[in-house]
Amino acid sequence: MKPGRFRRCSGRTWLALVLVGLFLAMAAGACGPGPAEVSTNAGEGQASPPLLKVHYLDVGQADSILVQFPGGKAVLIDGGNAEDGGRVVRYLQKNGVKKLTAVVATHPHEDHIGGLGEVLSRLPVGEFYLPRRATTTRTYKNLLATLKEKGIPVYEAKAGTQIEVGPEAEATFLGPVRLDYEDLNDASAVLKVKYGRTSFLFMGDAGEAAEKDLVERGGLKADVLKVGHHGSASASSSAFLKAVRPRLAVISVGKDNDYGHPSPQTLRRLRMAGARVLRTDEAGDIVIASDGEKVGEAKE
Repeated sequence: MKPGRFRRCSGRTWLALVLVGLFLAMAAGACGPGPAEVSTNAGEGQASPPLLKVHYLDVGQADSILVQFPGGKAVLIDGGNAEDGGRVVRYLQKNGVKKLTAVVATHPHEDHIGGLGEVLSRLPVGEFYLPRRATTTRTYKNLLATLKEKGIPVYEAKAGTQIEVGPEAEATFLGPVRLDYEDLNDASAVLKVKYGRTSFLFMGDAGEAAEKDLVERGGLKADVLKVGHHGSASASSSAFLKAVRPRLAVISVGKDNDYGHPSPQTLRRLRMAGARVLRTDEAGDIVIASDGEKVGEAKE
């Protein structure tokens, strides 16, 4: 039984290609920092390495992320607001997702779980993960009712719990470290995905209080950071970014939102940390791929 379950309920050619790749990487570095590109097309007579793809959906001032693993498994992290549910389902279907290995609700705020009811109703889901922090909102109660109706196993998202995503990659919760945070955002499920030498960190809405605990635990280094709390000033502290050292930082945020997200201070801290920032309000849906050695933007 899983921890934290809620319910019982040709040599030369290869060398030449490697040298060319190193040369191109060095040339790119001479022009300034930036992530290496991941090719999704094989060269003639050469097989493409299997890719891990992470889709950061443009759901306005909300969060929804699809992770597609090399072995075919798919994990959805959050589902946007209630009105985003249909769009999330269509996006999944367009990208060939017929079943979700797991769904993660980082925390029970509506802009993260609102669209999950429709997702659960229209796609088979193997497992569901969420922190042991509840609310009394109708959205949260409806989500729990749908989980019960569909008979989907529910597990606690907490530090150390793993999602089984196949032998090629790892998906491990780093947080929440504890549950007695004053701010519900800090109890967000924080997930780290590793594939080969690359890694992705998903922060939900976790802020500085949670970041401090995560830094003390360690293991935060990641190539790609999903910035916490839509780029709020209360997240992505300098100490946290020093521990993560991201090359890419993705902010899920609505255009001209009422909160002033992303905060200028957060953007400045990300730049000082050497991260290239991508924003859904500017780029729309963002897809980042990894071949296990490098990461870069990709097409759907």
